[in-house]
Amino acid sequence: MIRLIFHILTSVILLSSLIKGEDSFPSSETQVSIIQDDGEAISSINYYQMNNFNKTLFFRLMDNGWNTRNEFRVTQLTGGGVWFPLKNKKLFQLQIGGTVDAIKDSLKTNLTFMSRATYRPKKGYWFRVGFESFNGHTLNEVRMMEKEQTQSLYTAGKLDMYKFGIIGIAGTRQDRSNSGSFAGAGAMIGGPFNTFAFIGKIRGNEFEQDINTTVVGRWASWEADGVPSGIFVQRDKKNYTFQIGGLFFGKKNLFIRPAVLGMTHGIFIGSIALRENAELRQKQLMSITDDHRYANVSLLYVALDQKISITPFQLNTVGFRTARAITQWIDFEFHPVSTPTIGIYFTEETTPVFNPITFSFDDVKITYTSFHIGATFANRFILGLVHSPEQKEWTAAVSFVRFN
Repeated sequence: MIRLIFHILTSVILLSSLIKGEDSFPSSETQVSIIQDDGEAISSINYYQMNNFNKTLFFRLMDNGWNTRNEFRVTQLTGGGVWFPLKNKKLFQLQIGGTVDAIKDSLKTNLTFMSRATYRPKKGYWFRVGFESFNGHTLNEVRMMEKEQTQSLYTAGKLDMYKFGIIGIAGTRQDRSNSGSFAGAGAMIGGPFNTFAFIGKIRGNEFEQDINTTVVGRWASWEADGVPSGIFVQRDKKNYTFQIGGLFFGKKNLFIRPAVLGMTHGIFIGSIALRENAELRQKQLMSITDDHRYANVSLLYVALDQKISITPFQLNTVGFRTARAITQWIDFEFHPVSTPTIGIYFTEETTPVFNPITFSFDDVKITYTSFHIGATFANRFILGLVHSPEQKEWTAAVSFVRFN
């Protein structure tokens, strides 16, 4: 029954995206994808609607995919929207979203909710209140399913004076292992040639881990100047390090100041929000993301290293690191084909594996290469394929895009 509903909704969304008039909304994208992952087939339909480069409506229907914790195969509906209820749309913004997971081979479900309200009385200043919750099931140390409830409530405020800005955050969090309050602050300093640096720290009264965030980089000029833009982020706490970075080249370079500020503040606030809502906060639900479309050449890097205790006397590492190089030729057009895209990814994954000789867990690393190809057809359809031959995994997606 769930699969039948999934296919009916997919057909309705596809048809409506194709037959609506051009004036229905400024811009939108509907993406249908098939993923081969770990010997399983995953199908999904993803959608977003944009207004002035801001995603205001976004959702995903996915069948047989992993949930956000990568523990269960699920049929998933996730999505959200951004609303501007006042006449002055810059004054107040409300974002609400959530996820419903129907766990495969089970009658159990996971429910995730996120909300945040942002008040901007003046340019360069905003105040935000956010609430997130997770009510569902996770796997414990012996791989048995058990109930879990998690909540996060926070307030944040930012003052931006262009070359210098400060942000503060405070709130409470509750889950099965940690409950308490937290507070933190960060500062951003602008340098010459659009360079910047950000340092932030969050501390909790009952948490063992302080969270440190460091960001450096350069945003692109509003008018193309031919100088690359880029960013490097490191967020770390006890037994945990996360890094993300990128360099962007070419005449088309949309990594401008608002994008940098949004990414930096989002990562800082996301340190104390729920990881289940990371995709919703980023408004990024696509199977093949649109990150590479914002520059002619994109070099991207992501790494995660987390120490876990499988046995009382040993810490093991779970993590990955991936480097990506993607280029798109925006000036190429051979009707009906335009904007061909080629990319290559290098990935390393680390997981603990039991060693029967030593009766302990060894950190085992695997490396593999992926290839990304794509192109735009008739200025409306974007085809993309990411293939990992060594893993026998691939993602194929086709998008219908409506421009302003």
